Amino acid sequence: MVVERNVTAIRLIIFFYHLLLTGMLAFPGGSAEDPITIAKTLIQDQEYSQAIEVLVDVIRTNPDRIEEAEALMAEIRTIRGSYNQLAADLIDTLENDPDNLEKAVALIDQMYSLDSAPNERTRMQLEEARRTAKLQLDRTLRDQRLARAREFIAEQEYQRAFGEYIQGFELQREEFLNASYDPELYSQVERLITLLSTIAQETTQRIDRWRAAVGDYQEVINQARQASAVGFSGMQGPLWGAGTSQRERLQEIVREDYIFITKGNEVLETLEALQTSTPGIVDYLVFLEVFTRGPQGSTQEGIAGLSRGLWNSVWVQLYTGLGEVVRTEQERFFSLLDSGQFTQAVHQGWKAQEFIAAASHAYSLAEGAPLQSLQEITQPWETRLLDQYAILYRTIQTSIAIAEIEVQLSQVVQASPYGLTQGVQGLEEQDQMIQNLAVLEQSFIQRVEAVRSAEAQAVSFQERVSTHVASLSERIRTSQSRILNQIALDLEQEAQALVQQAQNLQEEGQALVEGIPAEDQELLLRYPDQGLQRYSLSRSLLAEARSLVLRNEQTLEQFPGISVSLGNRRQGIEELNTRIVSQQQRLKELTQQAEENIRLAAEYRREGDQLVAQSTQAAQNLNVEQARDYFEEARISYFQSLELRNDEEFRQESDELILQLGDQIREAQNQIVVRQVRTLLEQAQSQYIAGEFSQALEIISRAEDTWSLTNTTTNPEINLLKNRITAATSLTQERELTEVDPLYATVSPFLNLARVDIEEGRRLVNQGNNNQGRTLITRAEENIENVLSIKPYNFEARIMQIQISQILAGDEFQSLFANRYRETVSRIGSAPDIDVYTDLQVLGEINPNYPGLQANIRELEIRLGLRENPITREAINESNRLLTRAQGLTNTADSAQLQAALDLLEQAIQVNPNNAEAKLLADTIRIRLGGQASLALSSADEQRFRRAENLFIQNNIAEAYAIVLQLLQDQQNQGYPPLLSLRDRIERRL
Repeated sequence: MVVERNVTAIRLIIFFYHLLLTGMLAFPGGSAEDPITIAKTLIQDQEYSQAIEVLVDVIRTNPDRIEEAEALMAEIRTIRGSYNQLAADLIDTLENDPDNLEKAVALIDQMYSLDSAPNERTRMQLEEARRTAKLQLDRTLRDQRLARAREFIAEQEYQRAFGEYIQGFELQREEFLNASYDPELYSQVERLITLLSTIAQETTQRIDRWRAAVGDYQEVINQARQASAVGFSGMQGPLWGAGTSQRERLQEIVREDYIFITKGNEVLETLEALQTSTPGIVDYLVFLEVFTRGPQGSTQEGIAGLSRGLWNSVWVQLYTGLGEVVRTEQERFFSLLDSGQFTQAVHQGWKAQEFIAAASHAYSLAEGAPLQSLQEITQPWETRLLDQYAILYRTIQTSIAIAEIEVQLSQVVQASPYGLTQGVQGLEEQDQMIQNLAVLEQSFIQRVEAVRSAEAQAVSFQERVSTHVASLSERIRTSQSRILNQIALDLEQEAQALVQQAQNLQEEGQALVEGIPAEDQELLLRYPDQGLQRYSLSRSLLAEARSLVLRNEQTLEQFPGISVSLGNRRQGIEELNTRIVSQQQRLKELTQQAEENIRLAAEYRREGDQLVAQSTQAAQNLNVEQARDYFEEARISYFQSLELRNDEEFRQESDELILQLGDQIREAQNQIVVRQVRTLLEQAQSQYIAGEFSQALEIISRAEDTWSLTNTTTNPEINLLKNRITAATSLTQERELTEVDPLYATVSPFLNLARVDIEEGRRLVNQGNNNQGRTLITRAEENIENVLSIKPYNFEARIMQIQISQILAGDEFQSLFANRYRETVSRIGSAPDIDVYTDLQVLGEINPNYPGLQANIRELEIRLGLRENPITREAINESNRLLTRAQGLTNTADSAQLQAALDLLEQAIQVNPNNAEAKLLADTIRIRLGGQASLALSSADEQRFRRAENLFIQNNIAEAYAIVLQLLQDQQNQGYPPLLSLRDRIERRL
């Protein structure tokens, strides 16, 4: 008999699973394979539904193997139970420990390990939850790795820093590999990872070689500084021997390693191209870019930044040291030149040129493009970074030539009785200077004649003097050319300075027109009027510069014989003319833009004034929607006007006008809102009383939305009624199983099986077949337990439990019922109300007229919010007393007293919801108090608000939140719904 009961139970369990899984693919009959083996395989493959189908088929066709089938069924139930427990743990983690992302991901993975193919909705939810949690977790791990790498860099443990970056490549990699991207994308990414790993590994290996070579070269530099410059030429100075050898060694390193160092930039370019060409955002590529480039704002982190940074640190040390040497040597040269020590200056200049060339060479090595010879330094550099050294080199080179001429002229002057410097009064006297050469020469001859006592010596002296005099005219001409060049250069530099000042004024004006940050850095203020003032000054300076250029041209034309050799000055004049014309054209365009901004600002202001007038009229007519439309357009017009042209006086006026108009519109709308909310509350109450909970919930939600149009605080009446409706809705959904319930497909088969077994068991027991009847009853109890484990308050399951007790107890049921009722009533106040309420209603289905039963049910319905508390005479009196107190506070304009009156009225309504007079007075006070919601911010705060919105959209959450909190410090802003909404959206992301 026991075996028979077990077989029957197993068959029914299998039948339940068969019903549960109706619609699944049936196991193909007639298979030659062992069905139990097939079921085990399906369970291993997590194909539980198909496994159940197979086991059902086994029960129907092979009763001898029922025990094996039941064991496999138990295994499936255990797996499903584990799966449900994991789901509960996941929900608990997400609700109570949302920062524990590792646990959430692990729970989802365990759920997948138990069932890799859940239903579509569950699968999508799990995938989205896992993707979001895993992405946030990986971002946290990414930031931790970046922080550790930064610490290792500070400690000069570069290999460990590179290791952190390389290990970071595993973050989001699994998600990337599981996505369905183009195979070529995966191939390119793998090549990039290999290249980055190579860069990281070899950079730490090569840096010691770089440092050793640089150290040797610095030693040569130090030795060269101690050497005397006398006797060296510009191409064979103190760095010529050992310095050349060391430079060649450095150049070899650059040729071998620089291209390797720059491959990090190639990786970044490739990553950018891949992200641009791939639809959507590929998180793995973003992670790769961060570990390659480093965090935002850093230039020497990430594999590319660190490798280039290590390279630069070596060469920066070299050319920084050489830069100090260059400054010392060139200052010494110019000091000698200024003090008239021309011979020493020439030699010092050669030495300075050598160190300039060395510094330029070191600088070029850092850029990966070493100079081939020292002569390259005198060539035009265009956009290369060596311009400063090139200019300094050429300046010293020119100064050496001047010093050499000065040495020669000084020798002539020393031999002359007059002194050339006394005769050179300016270019206007050049003809007289040349005529004086003959006088000078005659003077030398006369002196020679006077000392003929030593004839041979005199002849020698005369020859020397004649030689000097013969070249004196050319030397004076050279000096004159130099002076004319200096005059033209001075005029050119003065004009260039004016042009530069004009350009600076243009840039200042452009910044004023395009906008400059306010003190708090959150506002961008534009001043086109001040920009026009800068443009006017710039125009005057350009005219003055043009005048200097014309004067320079006229000066050169006065001395055609000399100026013909001054090609550089003529070229400078042409370049200045071109630059002036270009700036004048640019100035014209900028002026037009500023004037256009002023015009548009005035036009927007006029539009705003018109819209304010229209909005005011509409508000007075209580046409709130139209008033708000005009109001919003007016705000935008004023805002655009101030965006184009900041005017603090107009800003203050428009802000006051907009805020005042917003209050007027809000008050008009609040009257409508209060009345509409009252109507909706009454409709929702009617639907609630009628038991139409879903309709009541929809209406009360509309009341909430309507109330929020002019208020930022909640309405207690709405809250109270909504809580009741929500409680009733939740209880109904929990107790009654409908086809729209997500668990319907799971629970309904248990109920159907239990219902059939109870009816059949009742019939058998009534016929005297107690054993078979009790077997069916036992099986029904198991199915009922399955239902209650999922739906603890399912009403039908609870009723069937009582029906079973009624069948089994027979004549003793009345006594059992009484005991059950007393036990249930004793739990009131100690057990959850919903549990006791459900048990009493179940008893009421069996014996609704049992003494005290209905009274206890009504009491619990009141406690659960399913029924309004009967209004007693005491409640009516208390409500009226509160009403009277409130009426005594209403004859005032003081908002604090009105609010106190409203608080009393809300208490009166809560005590007696039928107190119509209290409701009417409450609505009247709400209209008098007005809504709390603001329709607008000040124009400055509006600009800050828009900046916060843009930052939020750009995922710059922290900065956006800081602006929002700053705005909310102003009490007037605390009622602006868009600002409050943005705060809530940000806080959900934090």
